[in-house]
Amino acid sequence: MTQPKARKDHIGVGVGALIFNDEGHLLLTLRGEKAKNERGKWEIPGGAVEFGETIEQALKREIKEELDIEIEVTEMLQLCDHIIPDEDQHWVSPTYICKIIDGEPRNLEPGKCDEIGWFSLEDAEKLPLSIVTKHDIAILKKREHQENIGCAVIVQDRDGKVLLGKRKNAYRSGMYGLPGGRIDRDEKAIAAAKRELLEETGLKAKSLEYVGVIKEWQDSYNFIHFMYLCNDWEGNVQLVEPEKCESWEWFDLDNLPEDVLPGHFQGIELLISESGMIDV
Repeated sequence: MTQPKARKDHIGVGVGALIFNDEGHLLLTLRGEKAKNERGKWEIPGGAVEFGETIEQALKREIKEELDIEIEVTEMLQLCDHIIPDEDQHWVSPTYICKIIDGEPRNLEPGKCDEIGWFSLEDAEKLPLSIVTKHDIAILKKREHQENIGCAVIVQDRDGKVLLGKRKNAYRSGMYGLPGGRIDRDEKAIAAAKRELLEETGLKAKSLEYVGVIKEWQDSYNFIHFMYLCNDWEGNVQLVEPEKCESWEWFDLDNLPEDVLPGHFQGIELLISESGMIDV
């Protein structure tokens, strides 16, 4: 059955992926003559959602078909009304921040895509961009100026072991992380650390010791972590947020899991080294 065109009789659903490399450059594709719309425009890769597919399934399929890479979806950036009056089309287009987990991008659809490339946000803005990609970059640049600041707590028991949780339905799901999260507006960092510790593990910190600050690149922006040490608390470890965390486990410092969140791992190293600020 031929899918109806995204016109007055049918509103289409398309999904796009913001994919960054280690230098913070964004992957863009140049739409070719066989593209459904906005030919000659640079855009983030993606495509239409098919009947019966989830949005995440569609995104992974489209990226594999277009670029021969496997991606992990980390978070949603925005939901955009993609209305193209000149072409009489209307799409609803969510955009997700993603990362490559396997493969190197290559153009598998030369008719639909004339070229692929990596661009800084500043260079990307100089290109003729699709409507959705313009919105995406504007939101990203606005977010760069927001306070992406959080806290994390290194809970250490009498044997020197540290408490790590296996993340679920969250940023970098499946990896291990310390208790912690974003600092609320007008909230002190140490107060946020105590709150996050209690909300996630059920532990009430009697005291916290400041360890230092970590700056981490998180796919599309810098994130600042205020790191604290807690070795004096009340209560027992609980899985308070099972929808976000699969389990809490104690690990020796010399036998940590390989897949610890980069910023949290650097925080543990900072505790060990007792140095200043580290870029990761």
